[in-house]
Amino acid sequence: MSIEDEIEGDEALAAEYALGLLDGDELIEAERRYRAMPGFRADVAEWQERLAVLAEEVAPEAVAASVKRRLEERLFGAPASSGGFLSRLWLWQGATAGLAAVVAGLLLLQPAETPRYLSEIASADGELRVLVTYDAASGNITVRLREGEPVPGRALQLWAAEGQGAPVSVGVLPEGEAFVFDLPSTLNVRDEGFHFAISDEPPGGSPTGLPTGDVLAQGEPEQI
Repeated sequence: MSIEDEIEGDEALAAEYALGLLDGDELIEAERRYRAMPGFRADVAEWQERLAVLAEEVAPEAVAASVKRRLEERLFGAPASSGGFLSRLWLWQGATAGLAAVVAGLLLLQPAETPRYLSEIASADGELRVLVTYDAASGNITVRLREGEPVPGRALQLWAAEGQGAPVSVGVLPEGEAFVFDLPSTLNVRDEGFHFAISDEPPGGSPTGLPTGDVLAQGEPEQI
């Protein structure tokens, strides 16, 4: 099976959306899916995480518009041309990892129309890992459990807090690959010290409104 066969459908659309390669009807469709489909939001978040890893060592540099245009034409073809996912996402066609990181970095440095934030909440031993994406436009938090599960007879509960302030419950993590919560209106991810945390709680969540069990993992969001 070719890479093009493997990277198709919603995953391909999510990758192109994360890279900012879409326009016209494709962009409209991707935005519709992003708003309506938790699984698609999770796929976009996963691609953003992959690209962030590639670009994390790329120093930000201002790029002249003419240079950027020539680079895009060299990499993706002339604007009038059309093609599938792989014809636009050239890095799947044998490009080196270093050059892929540079291009991913340039794309990620372009300001998004709506701020989005990504947080990886991980335990010290790595046995619990949760990916949280926050969309400032909708106020939605998309949560994806990547590693781990609750202890039998217990539940995992997601919290948000600002600095040393009291944590506010976001919700109990249900079973499933991806799920969506609303960020409590009293919190702002842009505030200094904002972070997410996950605690071990009885079924249905904490009965007190505050964590009653061990805090298993925590992480701070970063704008993507």
